[in-house]
Amino acid sequence: GLIATIARSRDGNISPGYLATSRPVISAPTMVADGTFYATSGSRVVTWSVEDAFVRVVAGTGSNVDDGDGGPATEAGLSPIENRVFPDPRGGFAVISSLGARIRHVDPDGIIRTVAGTGITGNDGDGGAATDARIDCSYAAIDSAGVLYFIQSGEPGRGNTIRRVDPGTGRIDAFAGSVDPQAPLGDGGDARDANIGASRIAIGPNDDVYISDTRHRRIRRIDRVTRIITTVAGNGELVASNTVHDEQPALGVPVTVSLGFMFDRDQRLIIGALLANADQSNTVCRLVRVDNGVLRVVSEHTSGSSRDGTPLASARITALYLVGVLSDGSFVIAEPFVVRVIRGPLP
Repeated sequence: GLIATIARSRDGNISPGYLATSRPVISAPTMVADGTFYATSGSRVVTWSVEDAFVRVVAGTGSNVDDGDGGPATEAGLSPIENRVFPDPRGGFAVISSLGARIRHVDPDGIIRTVAGTGITGNDGDGGAATDARIDCSYAAIDSAGVLYFIQSGEPGRGNTIRRVDPGTGRIDAFAGSVDPQAPLGDGGDARDANIGASRIAIGPNDDVYISDTRHRRIRRIDRVTRIITTVAGNGELVASNTVHDEQPALGVPVTVSLGFMFDRDQRLIIGALLANADQSNTVCRLVRVDNGVLRVVSEHTSGSSRDGTPLASARITALYLVGVLSDGSFVIAEPFVVRVIRGPLP
């Protein structure tokens, strides 16, 4: 039940050749359960781990142009990249470049290839080769078979869609979300007919796709085979300072959907929640787990700062974004400019 810092703010962005604890984390990194972290640093992708805080380059030369497909990722240029990296469960990772118009993948051997997008922003090409399709990607996830799912940005004031790339055929298809602004919520039906406003994707049990739907304030599941969409947490209302989560039905109370969500080692959904008064006083951060349709508060923290080694029960947290869960069950969270591990055992 102790808390420990693994990346700390000082001055300058997190950079290759430095310890992760000597530079700030401007945006939350991504991670895999073994404790390996990925982040962007300018036009490079860097990595470090819980056990080794030395920051290394794994993709990009610093050149702001997409080149080098078929060769070592460390010798390839990366056109302006988004600030998220998406680990592949089979090894390697994907990164969004060309300001969302291209997705590039680095395999376990360190070879980089374009897997979707032409470098020109748009929305076309479904049913054909993903590398010939125009895309506008804002977030992605990869399942255990290497299938790539990504959020296709929508027009202002409208919902968005999710597209899917098959790693075997290279084909791109529409997977979820209707372009009709009048489309219904769609729970219980085909996800392609549903109105969604996805901001994050996570791959859950059985490789089903989960999204944080900020438009409708819910976390929703899409069956990867049937494409049936259902809500698994949240009732669509705003979280209030007096919202009670513990022992409440997951569909009966509001949940926060913008502070990260993922699955623990037992494949249970974990959600980051923030409760604050209108004047931002009395801010409370929670980690909430979904157990068989019921919410359980794993930990709760008032606003503030606590030193490393503080017992979990009394730890104060400035703000909370859920980064991931380590293989030992420990949670990894991001606060402003710092990433910390909440060590188990946890309830």
